[in-house]
Amino acid sequence: MKADSNSRTGRIGVAGTNLLFEKLGWIFREQPIEDYGIDAHVEVVESNTATGKLIALQIKSGKSWFKEKTTEGFVFRGKTEHLEYWQEHSLPVMVVL
Repeated sequence: MKADSNSRTGRIGVAGTNLLFEKLGWIFREQPIEDYGIDAHVEVVESNTATGKLIALQIKSGKSWFKEKTTEGFVFRGKTEHLEYWQEHSLPVMVVL
């Protein structure tokens, strides 16, 4: 059976994001079941204390998300329905490319 490269790319993106937040000392919680636009939550840690302050993450890691480069980084062009979902979310949402 052939392995799905899109699935592998997504897993690499989640793992890499997890590593970044672990290095910050923040708590990373993947949302592996029923992903509706939020791949993980992170909890802010200050002075080695969990604060209860959460940020929702949408993680995008495929090459297609890196097509439009600027001097500051990349342009993210997602779907309007996703933007509306994130704007109405109970947590602030960060898109991670």
